[in-house]
Amino acid sequence: IGDLLPLITLGEAIEDLPVLEAGDERVIQDYDLALRKVYMNKYSGNFLNDVLDIKKSDKLTWHCSRPHSDRDLRDFARLHEGETCGRAIARGIEMEFPYNRDSFKDRYTRQSRSSLCSTIVAHLKNDGLMFIHPTQTRSLTPREAARVQTFPDTFKFFGMRSHVFTQIGNAVPPLVGTAVGNGLLDYLSQCDQTAKKITISQSQKSKLISDLEEFVNNTYIHPIDYVEDTEFCEIWKKIHALLPHLHPESILDNGGEMSTVAKRNVSFCLEPFFIRSGWPIELVPIAYEARKRYKSNRLASYDYFHA
Repeated sequence: IGDLLPLITLGEAIEDLPVLEAGDERVIQDYDLALRKVYMNKYSGNFLNDVLDIKKSDKLTWHCSRPHSDRDLRDFARLHEGETCGRAIARGIEMEFPYNRDSFKDRYTRQSRSSLCSTIVAHLKNDGLMFIHPTQTRSLTPREAARVQTFPDTFKFFGMRSHVFTQIGNAVPPLVGTAVGNGLLDYLSQCDQTAKKITISQSQKSKLISDLEEFVNNTYIHPIDYVEDTEFCEIWKKIHALLPHLHPESILDNGGEMSTVAKRNVSFCLEPFFIRSGWPIELVPIAYEARKRYKSNRLASYDYFHA
């Protein structure tokens, strides 16, 4: 995500939104265009336009503030921007909340415009006390939380306010999904390029299969744990050369379904295999051993992943 955008502060994400009092539960309202203009002069505005798609949204939705008790509102007002109730008490402020002062030092937290927001969680549906607005006496709205999670203003949420907070808190942020997706595309592209570079003749393939069969058969007599690292690395490279599409970590999720019994002209080292991971059953112990040696630094990262 860092390659996509610089760090975005909470202020950059929400300061253009209309000012609300606690208990203003309008689900649909107008944007404050005058406030947005001030905001755009203060910040670059790229996050609003490039990520939040504000120009594509005619109406502001879910910028609605839950009601709070008078006691909570008084405690909110006692907090400085970016301050927790624990820090406020430490500077001599008397708080009214009934919770244990030692165990709930951040139970009430006023966020800061100049910092990253606290991690948005589904617990926001309950009270929002750890997500007090930086300058207003209320907790964050669903739309403010959604903006922190990088949901565009055009994204539509449905249900009651508590359900919407749950959806936002449990969601994978869109920019995270983008970064993960791009990472997967890069990996698949590299795999495709690697596979195209690796061309082996039929005689080379037959030799690799023969070497694997011999190695597997020997492990029934001499356990794989006792194979020297150099010899093991060589056989691991041969598995990569023969089956470059397999990822070593996929053995952690083989599943229970296997392919049909090997055909007569197919090596037992290639079939049957696990449907989910693609790993041939006879080679799985070797893959687990490779992972063990990689974790213990006996097998280099390059050899483990790209041999």
